Parts: sequence; structure tokens; C-alpha cells
Amino acid sequence: MKHPYSLLPLAALCLAGYFLTLMLVRMKVLSLSAHRKMWNSLLLVTFLVTGILGILLVINLNYRLEWTWIKTALRWHVHFGIGMVAIAAFHLSWHLNYYLQIFTANSTEKITKPEQAKQSMYQKLSDPEVKAYSFLLGYLTLQVQLVFLRQFLNLFNGNELIIGCVLFVWMLITGLGATAGRKFAGLTKTSPLSSAFALLSLLPLVFYPLSYFFRVVIFPPGTMPGLVASLLFIAGILFPFCFLSGIAFTQIIRNLPEQSRIQASQVYAWETLGALTAGLLYTFLLSHFLNTLFILTFPGVLILWLCARTASPNKIRIYRTGFGLLLAISLILAIYGLKTETLMAQWQYPGQNILLFHETPYGRFILTEQAGQKSIISNGNLLATGNNTVDCEEAVHYPLVQAGCWDTVLVISGDLEGMLPELAKYPIRHVDYADINPFWVSVVRDSLGAGWPFTIGFHAVDPVQMLRNTRSEYNAILVQSAGMGTLQENRLFSAEFVGTVKKHLEPGGVSCWSLPTSFNYLNPESRQINSSVVNTLKTYFAHILLIPGEKLYLIASESPLNYN
Repeated sequence: MKHPYSLLPLAALCLAGYFLTLMLVRMKVLSLSAHRKMWNSLLLVTFLVTGILGILLVINLNYRLEWTWIKTALRWHVHFGIGMVAIAAFHLSWHLNYYLQIFTANSTEKITKPEQAKQSMYQKLSDPEVKAYSFLLGYLTLQVQLVFLRQFLNLFNGNELIIGCVLFVWMLITGLGATAGRKFAGLTKTSPLSSAFALLSLLPLVFYPLSYFFRVVIFPPGTMPGLVASLLFIAGILFPFCFLSGIAFTQIIRNLPEQSRIQASQVYAWETLGALTAGLLYTFLLSHFLNTLFILTFPGVLILWLCARTASPNKIRIYRTGFGLLLAISLILAIYGLKTETLMAQWQYPGQNILLFHETPYGRFILTEQAGQKSIISNGNLLATGNNTVDCEEAVHYPLVQAGCWDTVLVISGDLEGMLPELAKYPIRHVDYADINPFWVSVVRDSLGAGWPFTIGFHAVDPVQMLRNTRSEYNAILVQSAGMGTLQENRLFSAEFVGTVKKHLEPGGVSCWSLPTSFNYLNPESRQINSSVVNTLKTYFAHILLIPGEKLYLIASESPLNYN
């Protein structure tokens, strides 16, 4: 079996779908009978598919028919079986009391019908409780938004267009939820507000792992989905949380006591204050020191604690139990959350072993290994490939043989460890290495041994700002960017940066940029990108040389250049 069966993802998907339809029942958008008919129908479908495929598997085995599609049928048989068991658990929960009463000592007494519905009482909140709910709603929603923004950036190769897609989907679905909460005012009258908040706090823990799983299932690893496909994927992952968060905000306002001194504007102010707090904490503290799974879990602990304080007496034990369980889970994730997410990230890189997984304020850093070759990945983009001798030789020798002097060299990003043996072949006095990510710079520094014939300076700073603020001049500046796929990388190809590079070159010095290329064909888009870069270089340099190799190397200098 090459691929494991999807036990936990399918079970989590069924659970999330069940809670979503149950939420619609609480809102009176969907009737309880329609809710149960839908899940009973799904139970029937999964039962029939599982049973029919099981019979076909038995026939194939008993009569040795050797059908070619039997392995696919086996996989579908198992997956539909997992779905059937999960849905059967929901079905059993509806009738559990009915079956328990059959086997109790007082089984002769009248048995309560399983269809008998329970009525919840209206939940009254004090002014401090309204403020607490509003604050935690703002805190939770913005923190989840920031986490999923980073997650989708990694899942879709770090392109900043994804940020706009996420914000568009987030605002659209949250607005729909707020409209639904205003139109269907039954939520707080048929179910306490605490129930909605408890569900809201648990949804991110379900859909964050599912985002890893469905990214691989829907889009094969190595592919870049289009805009429409990305929007639909993002909407599918975010819909339950965003829709319910929109409902929760309007229902806080609807749940205000008649004698409350709090107005709707104050609810909005407290919700905004919570969002502001989440943004500041995540930016300056949480993203630096804590793993993502713990960050997603901790607000849920606070919310369940608040639910336990504000719930009706018959619900307090449930919320206290949930609070204790989630607190224990959060403490476990504080220690093992990074290892857990590393296992989930492994789905993105089949056949590769993840050696290092680290979240930084500048994005996610992953180091993988396959057959002895290491790959350096940042925000889903391949930055460099270790042990690639040809790439390192080209990156160093193509530009440096054009220079007449090699006293000082600046390397911007890239695989410095692989380039150093090639740089050591020149009479270099000093090498500077600059990258915007301090964690990556520390990894490079720690991986290098001693004994190099030149000194090495490490600069954990934005290369653009570094060149603007330094007076140092270099005989060669090597820009080892991964390409132009993001705005951050695009800055290294801008006219302003090219002009800055020229100012920091010694007379006769050379600069070199590299771009991804094809060995035999460039599509029109690639030709336009290359043309724009070449024309930008021509604005500042008298001589430009293009050398195709593992990448396309663009060498620029005021001195003559040649291919020999």
C-alpha cells in the first residue's frame, strides 16, 4: 500500500459537516427532520457503496477474476466504510438513550422517544460577560485569520495574491454569516450563545489539518492551482468558521439584556480591541516563540472557560469537562505541536524526509532531504538545492571570471554552504552574506565549518535596506533569488535596487542575477519577464551577458563581458 487510508481526515470531515448542519438547525435555517433525513440518506449511500464494493471484492477473490480496477475499488470500499462508521456514530447518538433504557433495570417503564426534542432557555448575559464574549470573538477571529493567511501562503507557493484571495473570501463569508444571524434570530433563543462560541473555538483545530490533507488530495504536489481553484479551496476551508463568526457577532448584539448599558457600537469596540490585541501578540510574541497548533488552541481554552462561567446550570459540567480536555491538549501541543505539524507537512513533500520545520516571522522554513539531496523551502518556494555542484559552480564562476579583482564579494540569499568551495578558488579577502530571515542566516552560519581562506560576515537584514545604508563596495554582488514569484523577491529585480547595486560595485566589478529557466523552450510569459529584467539592467549597465544553465544568469557590468 503506497498511500495510507484517510481515517482521521475523513472522520474529521464528517464531524465538521455534521456540526455545520446542526448549527443551521439551531439557527432555524434547516429543520431537525431535514437534518436527520440528510444524514440518514448519507448513511444509506455509504452503506450501499461499502456493501456492493465488498461483495465485488469477495467475488474477485473467490473466483480469481483479477479485475484491473480492484485495488481502486478496495480503496473506495475502505473510505466509504470509514464514512459509514462516522455517520453511524451520529445516528447512534440520536437514539442512545432509547437503547440504554431497553437494557436498564426499569426497562418496563415508558421509553422516551428518541425524536423528542429538548428546548433550551434564553441565555442572559451581564454587561461584563457581553464584553468578554465580544473581546474573545475579535481575538479568536483575527488570530485564526493570521494563522490561515500564513498557511495558505505556504500551500500556494508564497504568492501575495493569495493574501487578497483569503481576505476577499473571509470578508464575504463573514458578511453572509452576519446577514444570516440578523435574519434568523433563532440561535440564542433555541441554543445558548455559549454553544456557538464553543463550536467556533474548535473549528480551526479541525480545518487546519484538513487544509494540509485536501491540498495534496485535490492538487497533486508540485502543481500550482489557478486563481479560481485557489479561491474555491480557500472558501471550502474557511466557510464553517467565517460563517459562524459572522453569526456570533450579530447574536451577541441580539443577546444584549433589555436593561444593558452596552450599545451595539460598544460591542464592536470590544470586538475590535480583541482583534487588535491578537494582532499585536501574534506579531511581536506568539509567532516568534510558539508553534501554530498551540496558538490555535489557546483561545479555545479561554472561550470554554467563559462558557463554563456563563452557561446554564445543566450545561456547566459539559463545558468544564471540555475546558479541562482542551487545556490538556493545549499543554501537550505546546510541547509536541511542532512535531505534529511536521508530520502533517510531510503530506506536501511525499518521498522526502523533513529535517527541519520552523515557523519564523518571515514565513515557514523547511529543510527536506531525498536521496542525499537537501532542499531549502521558504513559504512553499524552493530557495536552493543542497549538494547541487553544477548549480553552485555556475552561480559562482559565470560572474566571477568576468571580474578583474576578487577582493570582496556580496552574496544575497541562496546556498552559501555549497558556494563557498567554489568561492575559495579565488583570492577573496572577505565575503558578506545577507538574507532577510534571521533564522535562515543562523542556520547557514551554524552549518559552516572553519578554515576558509577568507572572512565571512553574516547580515540578518533586508538586502535592499542593507545596501541603502552601507558604504561598502564589492567586486562582485551575486543575487541568488528564487525568482520573481513574490513581491519580496520582485524588489531584487526593480530598477531602484539595480541602481543601488551599481553604486556599491568597485570599478570593473560585476553583478549577477539568476532566474528559473527552461533548457529548450521559453513560453511567452517567461520571455516577457526575462525581457523586462534585461531592459532594467540595460538602464544602468553598459554591458549585459545572458548565460543559460541550471538557471538563466544575467551578468551586468560597466566593463566589457564575453562568453570566453
